[in-house]
Amino acid sequence: MNIKFKILLIILLIKVTMATENKSYKNLEEVYIGESVVSILGFDLPIKNGASLLIQKNSLESKGYHSLEQALIYQPLITFSNKGFGNNIDLRGQGEDANRAVKILLNRVPISLLDTSHGVAAYNSVDIDDIESIEIIPGGGAVVYGSGTRGGVVNIVTKKPSKNFARAILKLSSGEKLGLQSGSLSLAGGGKVSDKIFLRGDFSGGYIGGVRNAKGIASDKSTINAFRNDNSTNLFGAFQAYYDINENHKLDFNISYGHSYINTPISYLEFTKTQGNSRNTSVITKNNKELKDEWNNPGDYKYKNNIDFLATSLNYKGKISNEISLDAIAFYQFSNLKYIDYEYCLSTKATEAFNCPAGIMNMGGGSGFFNQGGGANVKFKYDILNNSLVVGLDNILESSNRLNYINHIFPTRINNANNTNILQYISNVRNKATKLSNSLYIYNTYKPIDFFDLGVGARVEYSNYYISNVQDYWQKTNTLENTEYNKFYTHTSRLGYATEIAPNFYYSSTGNVYLRTELGFISPSAFQMINADPNSSINSNNTGNLNNIELNHVKPEQYVTAEIGLKDNIDFNDISFNIFYTHTFNEIYVNNITHGTSYTYGNLGQTQRLGVELVAGHSLFNNRLRFQEGISYIYSNIFKANESNANLKNTYIPYVPWLKITFAINGEVYRDDTQNIELFMNNAYFSSSIDTNKHIMNKGGYLLSDLGVNYNIQNYKISVGVKNLFNYFYATYQKYPQYQPAMGRSYYLELRYAY
Repeated sequence: MNIKFKILLIILLIKVTMATENKSYKNLEEVYIGESVVSILGFDLPIKNGASLLIQKNSLESKGYHSLEQALIYQPLITFSNKGFGNNIDLRGQGEDANRAVKILLNRVPISLLDTSHGVAAYNSVDIDDIESIEIIPGGGAVVYGSGTRGGVVNIVTKKPSKNFARAILKLSSGEKLGLQSGSLSLAGGGKVSDKIFLRGDFSGGYIGGVRNAKGIASDKSTINAFRNDNSTNLFGAFQAYYDINENHKLDFNISYGHSYINTPISYLEFTKTQGNSRNTSVITKNNKELKDEWNNPGDYKYKNNIDFLATSLNYKGKISNEISLDAIAFYQFSNLKYIDYEYCLSTKATEAFNCPAGIMNMGGGSGFFNQGGGANVKFKYDILNNSLVVGLDNILESSNRLNYINHIFPTRINNANNTNILQYISNVRNKATKLSNSLYIYNTYKPIDFFDLGVGARVEYSNYYISNVQDYWQKTNTLENTEYNKFYTHTSRLGYATEIAPNFYYSSTGNVYLRTELGFISPSAFQMINADPNSSINSNNTGNLNNIELNHVKPEQYVTAEIGLKDNIDFNDISFNIFYTHTFNEIYVNNITHGTSYTYGNLGQTQRLGVELVAGHSLFNNRLRFQEGISYIYSNIFKANESNANLKNTYIPYVPWLKITFAINGEVYRDDTQNIELFMNNAYFSSSIDTNKHIMNKGGYLLSDLGVNYNIQNYKISVGVKNLFNYFYATYQKYPQYQPAMGRSYYLELRYAY
């Protein structure tokens, strides 16, 4: 591992400093790190004076990717954080808070969830071949983008109207065991139906075999067949209608829908095992061979769930006069995760012959998470002389509905008349929340002289929360039945505010040095504002099984970010470098006493994140040989903790790798008028991190490498390659001793037709 890492680092440093003879890097249409046009603001403004990354479609296609997550692994600056429900996109070391501190947008529609305790923004529901570009702005942006942007903003942009087109793509991939196979088909087309109207449609479907989808042996020695316990079937559709009213006024309608049917192993794999007999047992760590042997173990049980996702928007852009522009967008989105089968024996399969002494647990009776949101955002831009002023009004209404259903039955007790213990209990917890946010912001850029401009902005956001919690509980013994019921409702509000100042110095026609200081905020999610604490005074005389709910008065998080950076294009070699520091006050922390039923939220204290980011790109030999490198280093820790969490002081923030290095090389080995052959290799190194139990995750780090070849002839392309070339074993989730492994080495074939 160390040798491969050093070799990768040496190559990266050599390429950063090498001189080149090339055409403009922008012609690559892969990753822009210099001046780029970013539609995230709604005005297609050039972003030069801050950290930004624009990932173009050519960086995503013809590499065998079945999902956006697979592609982002190899992009600079991006890491992932997993709390057990899937990978959240992370920027600048947010860790467990990534799902509420990094804002994910689809065509400027926010798809991050209101209920941040479970689930992942549905970015993987989007067909990766329908993506035109991905706009990444790391580090803050609360003035323009609102709450939840401490780590940054990611805007996924689907195909834009340009010219008539049609596309068909078939992808096949396989791991090194039966069951680890995947496949997908994507069809799309679009064109002008009149001089003013452009229509586009996309449909795709696919099957993805997970890392634990192979054949295995259950704990009772029975066989678990392949293609059973770890897979997903995905459908996606999108439609766009673009109406060019006239030169100054345009309408753009987008709608995307995705459906996923997912099978997932209920239990995680474990790093430890128990040895000995019933009188003398001990827990030991498994050796590497044992871990590798269990890599694709499907587990005894699985649960099934459906995910439905929809995002739609109507965007109007108008130029009212030479000085005034208007951008207005109305949107709606929902994400619905529903468990349809979640029943299993709490004992191992080896004891099922004894009727599951620990009981049968069913959590699939309607359990799920439904999040939806809609709103309208309006922006005005006023340009006069050397001044550009943006004024915006954001209005968002969000709601969330969470149902936690548990039916626990003890078969061994039912026919025993002398048993006085519980035979069965059923619990339902229904959490509902609505959040209405109204924001006003202003951002002004003033350029008094050619080599200097100054950006200044402020936002104020007022949010109303309406929260309800309904619990019912029923239990039965041989002699009696008992029913309990609790209901809680509250309304509260929070005020958030943000300011930013960003001076920018142009030292040449291509390069600039920028400074940025931001005071930002993250509003609490609705369910972070209530506690179900058995140790609270309201539960001191409680003899039942349900906890009374109370408002916890948690405060919004406030953070300060300071950043200095440089961007330039030296002999058409793009480079972006920055150093940042973020200090957060009142960071919100959860204490899960009993998962789903007993928990407390509070303001932890203070955290800090210090980082260095470098991204560079080059091309040689008339754009036939291209390189891209990225390094991101992050130091994060809990700087100050409150009295109840004093043990966390000076510890690292969980699930934050301290280092990521990427290195990509793409070479065209043959070209003529009708065909060409390309070779590419993408590499990404991730360092270790820690989990919430303070154990090291992925000790020593891991290096992922993809190697592939693309053959193009006219409108056809054939791509073949291998992913995770060195077959690295690593975990995507860990809460020691439990973990979820990642896919090992796999191979892919991609056939593409497009005109």
